Amino acid sequence: MDIVITWVDGSDEAWLAERKKYETKDLSIDAVGDRRFRDWGFLKYWFRGIEQNAPFAKNIYFVTYGHIPDWLNTNHHQIRIVKHSDFIPKEYLPTYNSVAIELNFHRIPGIGKRFIYFNDDMFLLKPATLEDYIAKDGRIKYNFIESAMTSTGTLDPTYRDILINTIEVINRQYKKRRFKNLTLRDPVVLRNNLKAIAFKKYIGYQPHHFSRVYDREVMNQLWAEHGDILDATAKSKFRNKEIIAPDIIELTQASLGMTRPYYARKRERYLEINKQTINDIKRIIANPTVKEVCLNDAGADEDFIECRQAIIEAFEGLFPKKSKFEK
Repeated sequence: MDIVITWVDGSDEAWLAERKKYETKDLSIDAVGDRRFRDWGFLKYWFRGIEQNAPFAKNIYFVTYGHIPDWLNTNHHQIRIVKHSDFIPKEYLPTYNSVAIELNFHRIPGIGKRFIYFNDDMFLLKPATLEDYIAKDGRIKYNFIESAMTSTGTLDPTYRDILINTIEVINRQYKKRRFKNLTLRDPVVLRNNLKAIAFKKYIGYQPHHFSRVYDREVMNQLWAEHGDILDATAKSKFRNKEIIAPDIIELTQASLGMTRPYYARKRERYLEINKQTINDIKRIIANPTVKEVCLNDAGADEDFIECRQAIIEAFEGLFPKKSKFEK
């Protein structure tokens, strides 16, 4: 199966200067803060994890504004360098909005009907198989966890509004599938979904911030049915409270009956990078208990150098040898 990964070099001065031209004072720090674009130097370990743990990988579509790491072996037969201008309609460019990029993946020339998408903060630590992503009956593995959303809360206000906008689109288009997303194996998923089962509409959802399968035909359908909403989202240079989330793809796949739940606790773990979690991160990399880990950049600036070095050392212990994707 094809794999897609997105990456940006947040230290590129020319790119930074161009980005500044489009920034406005009303944008949230979540949309334009330098932390959102900074590079931790972990990308080569993503490739080492793919080589070691994803034997099912066909083509690797490396999606970039134009940045290419100097160590990347772009001549490798599995690597496909894809610039934003290669697949995103010109009316949406340049873009600094990750949602706009994701919503146009189906336009990548040659991309398979189904493909696995990774952010560059999601790493395979243990061997995975296609059955981790696709069930034997052909349905896509995905846990829909219903969770109430309100206009207040601890989330960044812009991100919170984006999630609310997204579930509203689903509620307008589809009937609630009350029993189709329940799994008896995971008590957390079961408890959350049962608590909300009496409501006629979805009351919200928990975002799935791990590698995920997208279906190209579903994405085409989304553009056909919600072209105005997707167009407005893709035209936004940065994330703002008026757009929708890329979760619309997985939510639509679930609403169409194309997914089935799985036991996530054995497959993945989410950790935010900061001084409080660094020991847990080092431990899980040194002795993986899950197949995939997401290391989300949520630490303060003063933690950056110290945490980065500690995580690089941990990755070097797990993946000491260069991959075939490195020069």
